[in-house]
Amino acid sequence: MKRTLVLISILCFFSKAFTQEYTQMFEIGKIWNMYVQYDYPDGHYVDLIVTETEEIDGLTYHKIVSTIGNCVNYLREDVSEKKIYYRWEDEEYILYDFNAEIGDELWINGDFMEVTDIAYGDFYGMENLRYLVLDGSEKLIEGIGFEVYGIAETFEVDCLYLPIIQTIHLINMNQPLAINHKTLNNISLFPNPAQNIIQIESDEQILKVTIYSILGEIVASENDTKKIDVSTLQRGLYLIEVETNYGRGVQKFLKY
Repeated sequence: MKRTLVLISILCFFSKAFTQEYTQMFEIGKIWNMYVQYDYPDGHYVDLIVTETEEIDGLTYHKIVSTIGNCVNYLREDVSEKKIYYRWEDEEYILYDFNAEIGDELWINGDFMEVTDIAYGDFYGMENLRYLVLDGSEKLIEGIGFEVYGIAETFEVDCLYLPIIQTIHLINMNQPLAINHKTLNNISLFPNPAQNIIQIESDEQILKVTIYSILGEIVASENDTKKIDVSTLQRGLYLIEVETNYGRGVQKFLKY
């Protein structure tokens, strides 16, 4: 009987430790696919893309770019604290606190919301995510933000050039595409972001240029060239693979 109790205790400990593992919010290449609805049935799609990191006042922020109006936002994630920070007038404030417990109140969108429950669930293809239930209904999810609108509330409406918004929907999450090729240091792209033509500079002969969507689909390819036309691509983040005599390298670029 004692052995059974010990085994149950050990299993409960490891189960609890596993489920409490924090899911990071930001990673370069991560995309929130949004649909903005206004004056029903009109609306349009917009992507919020984590493009790079940037140092501000000695702290590392993730740069999030909107595919509408090239709007830019900077958010910082402290993984050890399980907190997301934003900047306003050169000051830093807490945006999301995933370390909160039931009964705590969080300042969200200009109002206090109480954490009424903490649970786990699957969202947008991501499994076993921990989330806070706010005021009994809204879900604030690790790795995603709000279930309904992701991190859209961190962008100013005017900045996105949107009309009066009735509803913002998060429709999908795209995780960064993993490619095992090395990055060649002697390759550079310009302009980036690009609208029409991307020029490729390399010390080596370029054998082939391939562009992938963030989902890994080939959307354009050219042989023996130092430029490639991206004018027909939809707005968003892409990966460009350059093959030379010395190997292959992959870099990201933003089409606007």
